[in-house]
Amino acid sequence: MLRRMSKAVRMGIGAGLPLIKDRKTDGIIVGTANGDGRLYPVFKPDRGLRRGLLTPANFVQSTPNAIAGQLSLLTKNRSYNATHVHNGLAFENALIDAKMSLSEKPDHQYLVGGVDEISSYNYNIDYLAGWYDKTKSNEDLYGIDAPGTIAGKALPCFW
Repeated sequence: MLRRMSKAVRMGIGAGLPLIKDRKTDGIIVGTANGDGRLYPVFKPDRGLRRGLLTPANFVQSTPNAIAGQLSLLTKNRSYNATHVHNGLAFENALIDAKMSLSEKPDHQYLVGGVDEISSYNYNIDYLAGWYDKTKSNEDLYGIDAPGTIAGKALPCFW
C-alpha cells in the first residue's frame, strides 16, 4: 500500500497515524494549499459552469485530499472528516473548524493538521503569480520591503 502513495501522503499518514491509532478520535481536519483548481489542468471551470455541472472529482481524487481519507480508512474512523483548501489560509481554517467543533462538543478529540508540498509544477505557477522572488535569500526576507518571498517546503504536522 505504501508504494502506491505519493511522498506527501506517506509523510502525512506517518505523522498522523501514531497520534490516533490507539485513541478515540472524533474527527480528522486537514488544511492544504495544494488543492485548488490551478494545480489540476484537467479541471475546467468554464466547461462545467456552461453545462451547469461543476465536479469536485479532481480534488477528491487528489493527493491533498487523500491524507485525511486514508487516515480515516486506516483507523476505521467514520466520524467527522474535512480537508480545508485555500492558497494561504487552509491551516488556519482547519484550526478554526476544530475550535468551533470543540466549543460545541468540548469532550471530543480531533486530529488537526496541515500538509503541503512544493512540486516544480506548483512552484512555477506560484512564481508566475509573483509569490516567489528568485533574487532573495533567507537574510533578505526581513530587510527588503518588496513583494515575493522564497519557496519553502512545508512538512505534515498534526496536533
